[in-house]
Amino acid sequence: MAIATEGAATGAAGGGNGNGNGGGKSEGKDAQQAYELPLSGQLRMMLSAFWSSPVRGRVLALTVALLIVIVATTYATYRLNEWNGPFYDALSRRDMPEFLHQLVVFAVIAFSLTLLNVIQAWLNQITAMRMREGLARDLANVWLTPAGR
Repeated sequence: MAIATEGAATGAAGGGNGNGNGGGKSEGKDAQQAYELPLSGQLRMMLSAFWSSPVRGRVLALTVALLIVIVATTYATYRLNEWNGPFYDALSRRDMPEFLHQLVVFAVIAFSLTLLNVIQAWLNQITAMRMREGLARDLANVWLTPAGR
């Protein structure tokens, strides 16, 4: 991310700088490089903006909910893998009552996984929407604030 001053931007646009090099493109480039932030600086800037945002609480709550859903999905997938053994054992023994019981177990696991996947997709979309809402409000506040304040 490069942050340039107004003077550097006009110098880069082709205005002469009076030193005879015909433009000032190198001056604008130097000014841009002087204001570039390293990755750690960019991350610090984003984290500080997030922590001061009014939507921080909602986004953090949605993130915790997403983590809970991911853990539950992992557990349900583990249960699905564990279900394979008893199901195929019932098939090999030709045990009809156990086979039907395993079909019911599968239906519960499959329903749970489907529901968890829908919830996870919904939480992802809501989290992205809340983050965009916070960004839009923050930018609107910056743009609509008079320069004198």
